[in-house]
Amino acid sequence: MNVGKMLLAAAVGGVVYFLLGWAVWGVALANFFKHAAEVEALIQRPPEEFGLVSMLLSCLAWGVLFAYIFSRWAGIRTFASGAVAGATIAVLVSLSVNFGMLAMYKSNFTDPTKLVADAVVSGVVSAIVGGVIGWMLGRGEKA
Repeated sequence: MNVGKMLLAAAVGGVVYFLLGWAVWGVALANFFKHAAEVEALIQRPPEEFGLVSMLLSCLAWGVLFAYIFSRWAGIRTFASGAVAGATIAVLVSLSVNFGMLAMYKSNFTDPTKLVADAVVSGVVSAIVGGVIGWMLGRGEKA
């Protein structure tokens, strides 16, 4: 495992995830995933207090997770194999977390339709991120 290449792939993947996350959840689907007003008041920061650095760190951690799994255990070195792995991991993690939230909280925040939609959207976004990370890990290698 080339640690430098893995960390570079993780950083690029994390930044791609951050930008896609903003474009998809923050802009394109913001109204669809809007929380109920009472839940928003309890758990969501007002827009002016959004934790930009924390969100970037979260996205970078996602990139490290993918890059580590891909380089250490899976041997993923192509966009296509990274996309499949990224989508699979994201959908399973999203379903696990989202249905856990559904078990613990009752509100629009945990509308089952939105939870499944979030898992699908996570899968699509993470397929792109996983593809980029797989491609980054395979750069410069002979086929």
